Amino acid sequence: MKASPNTTFEHKQAQWSDHGKAKAAEYSSIPFDQFARNLLKEISIGINYIPNAIAVVFTLIGAIYLLIRLPSAIEELGGISFLILLFVLGLGIISYRLFLVAKADYYEERKRKIINGK
Repeated sequence: MKASPNTTFEHKQAQWSDHGKAKAAEYSSIPFDQFARNLLKEISIGINYIPNAIAVVFTLIGAIYLLIRLPSAIEELGGISFLILLFVLGLGIISYRLFLVAKADYYEERKRKIINGK
């Protein structure tokens, strides 16, 4: 029997609540100066990935702009507009790959600097 949406929501909410309580207990058990150092490390790591986020946003904006312009390009250019569609697809793929690489790099750097303490 399939669980109702309310049951699934309540289960996920309970899981999230348990996770929050576990993290609160973890953070309350470390000294404040260690917590502050970890926070500053986390912020400095995040700041390093701002250029990656900007690159992803610009490629997505370019893909969306070209997709919006595609109907008028079909009228004006005919068959050549197929190349624009391929370009849009390429920009979308590049954006997605940039996001995945930045995400993997962020988690790896975070693990290395914060979790392992190096």
